[in-house]
Amino acid sequence: MAHLGPLFALALGAAPLRAQPARDGDAPCAEASTQLELTGCWSDAAKHREAAAAATYDSVRARLRGRERATTLRLVTQSRDAWRRARDLQCAAARSLYGAGSAAPMVAARCRAALADQWATWLRAEFLSDDDGK
Repeated sequence: MAHLGPLFALALGAAPLRAQPARDGDAPCAEASTQLELTGCWSDAAKHREAAAAATYDSVRARLRGRERATTLRLVTQSRDAWRRARDLQCAAARSLYGAGSAAPMVAARCRAALADQWATWLRAEFLSDDDGK
């Protein structure tokens, strides 16, 4: 029985490994079936979501400039800069759980996508709603 351990490990190593589907049920990458596909999909999703968040930020800035809210505009800009630093640290921490593993880039991209969504949601709620302290 002691000799089966190495053989079992060898058999497992020879089995084709498939990437796990996104655990959080996010639709963008539900069809991806390999780690390479998942990483590419989440990288694209992160780019798109970060671009959408940047567009929301630009809308907030335009709205604040139009209302002559210089202090709020300055604070929102500082908030964006701090958010970027926090996002980078959070996603680096999430990625570090996987070391140099093949899932690490995907985890970082999923993190960036999720945090971009959260930031854009906050910007819309605080500064683009009809009751934003006109």
